[in-house]
Amino acid sequence: MNKVFTITLITIFSAIILNLNNIQNAKATTTTVKEEEEKRFSLLLISTLGSSLHKVTDVDHSLSNDFELSYKYKLPIDAKLGLYMAVSKNLMGEKKLTLNDASLSIAKVFTKFADFITFSGLAAAIIPLSENSRDNKKMLSKITIAPTFTFDMTKFITPGLSITYRPYGKVAFYRYEVALSGASNDQFTFGNRLIISYSFLKKFSISLDNIYSRSWTFSGDSKDGFSFDQSISYDVTDAFGMALGHYNSGSALASDGVESAVKFINPRTSTVYLSLSYAL
Repeated sequence: MNKVFTITLITIFSAIILNLNNIQNAKATTTTVKEEEEKRFSLLLISTLGSSLHKVTDVDHSLSNDFELSYKYKLPIDAKLGLYMAVSKNLMGEKKLTLNDASLSIAKVFTKFADFITFSGLAAAIIPLSENSRDNKKMLSKITIAPTFTFDMTKFITPGLSITYRPYGKVAFYRYEVALSGASNDQFTFGNRLIISYSFLKKFSISLDNIYSRSWTFSGDSKDGFSFDQSISYDVTDAFGMALGHYNSGSALASDGVESAVKFINPRTSTVYLSLSYAL
């Protein structure tokens, strides 16, 4: 059943791509200069190899390969419609290939303040395709609303530096309030995301992506979470890129609910990764 569903989804998605590619329009041209055709769609393919910090001989060592697809289409209302899909391949143990949750999103830039602050918005809906979301949690969807403020720091600090602040809220919908595992499902999540990025030498960039969130279950319990993602990227060509990075996430509070458990690097939970990307 899962294989049939996955094949059907991929077939539908491929048909959508072919259809959208066929109906894209060219921009108007002037009488003296022929302008470049405006791309109404973009497709990004990413392959990421991730490894834990455990020794290779350690029973807790993990090694996986993630494959991501991100498709965006520019709507007539000057907004972008996005579709994200991903699968993960465990390279240890059973070496099982698993389907991750997909998402549909719409993003729009609303206005710009003082030539260095850009205000935009993002709305997204989760499509529960993973085994945990679909079979265990019985999720129907999860809606995210995220206003976004991007600060261009060229005039104040250095060219190529930008800071993005994105507060967000999520609300999840399930068939039941309690998962099959017996745990109460998360209902609401509120968080803050801060991204600091710096581009240099034309082809290099550094990104620091930080998230702190708090979620509440249907039973009223709350939990705080965090994540840190640091990476350095290199644009090999206009289409092909690569990145090397480190990622860590987990509970923000210790078992007593008071002491902080936030760690930038944790030998037990950190992951180092290498990503290869190709844009169409």
